[in-house]
Amino acid sequence: MGIIILTIGVMAPIASGSLPPSTLLHSFVNWKSLVAIAVGIFVSWLGGRGVTLMSTQPSLVAGLLVGTVLGVALFRGVPVGPLIAAGLVSLLIGRQ
Repeated sequence: MGIIILTIGVMAPIASGSLPPSTLLHSFVNWKSLVAIAVGIFVSWLGGRGVTLMSTQPSLVAGLLVGTVLGVALFRGVPVGPLIAAGLVSLLIGRQ
């Protein structure tokens, strides 16, 4: 449910027309936008690895949640991290 709300929030400017098509087309020639696209692909892939890791090793979930809460409380982070954190953990411990 959260990903649906997040997607709606990101897509709202496109749907409302406040982000013109020319701006979207420009994003494919601007190097910063190309980097953003690549990072988006990488983070989506990490999230997929995170889902797999969290389902195969549920003992890690508590640590990921505590780390996310500490990151939000101490470093003014945003609580969207457990899935991506799990993906990073999967890279570090070599699990898929």
